[in-house]
Amino acid sequence: MNTNHIKLITISAIILLLSIQIVQYYAETKKEQWREVAKYVDTHAGNGDILLLNAHHCMGPFDYYSRNKLLVKNIFPKEGHDVYENRNELWKIIENYNRVWLMLCVSQSNDKKELMKIILIKYYKLLYEKEYDYMHLYLFEKVSL
Repeated sequence: MNTNHIKLITISAIILLLSIQIVQYYAETKKEQWREVAKYVDTHAGNGDILLLNAHHCMGPFDYYSRNKLLVKNIFPKEGHDVYENRNELWKIIENYNRVWLMLCVSQSNDKKELMKIILIKYYKLLYEKEYDYMHLYLFEKVSL
């Protein structure tokens, strides 16, 4: 085999592999699953529950799909604030609620997700956890002391 044949085979293999990846990329459309999350929360949320969203821009999409207008919603942490440094503020927000829904709707590092769970688990029991495309939903219930 001469060098031209080797180059042609190599280029053909690269084009084939890239073509396969491009087809897979466009065949799998992933988007945030607001409809599914809102439906689940609407179905399972009780009176006196609170929903925490981790970013302000997530409130609009949730409200668009949610039919539960009685659910109390809050954003934590406030934009530009650190989760750990503001953990006492979190307690002030949730202390009067027996059940807390936590919606992590933008990508966060696993450390930040775990930190939110660790803070809530101090006073609440984790009842439900589900990962959606680009989103995580948790339900916590207050532990009786």
